[in-house]
Amino acid sequence: MFDVVDVKNALASLKLGKTAGYDGLTTENLHYCHPIIFIHLKLLFNMMSVHGYVPDDFGVGVVVPVVKGQCADVCSADNYRPVTLSAVVLKVFEYCVLQKYGDTCRGLCYIRTKCSMG
Repeated sequence: MFDVVDVKNALASLKLGKTAGYDGLTTENLHYCHPIIFIHLKLLFNMMSVHGYVPDDFGVGVVVPVVKGQCADVCSADNYRPVTLSAVVLKVFEYCVLQKYGDTCRGLCYIRTKCSMG
């Protein structure tokens, strides 16, 4: 089960200044909101874990093409890579799972590494 400290640490792990996901929320929205958000997120994450259910909206993302390099030809589709903008609440949940169960799950299931999150 997750506790408030897990949620706080997960949110602190996210970088500020990133683009919002499809829901329009940024890390700053959660970072600067009332501290009660940690309790609500803890309750949500624990219910998700107990019931084995993840909301369908957590699987929604916005795919944005990003040019691979500054000198790349922007007219060629081969010079772009896809970047998916995910909901920030999903990122907090992923960090909670990674911090709590990362050693247990590694090798058994796919968990994004810290370098690919944020």
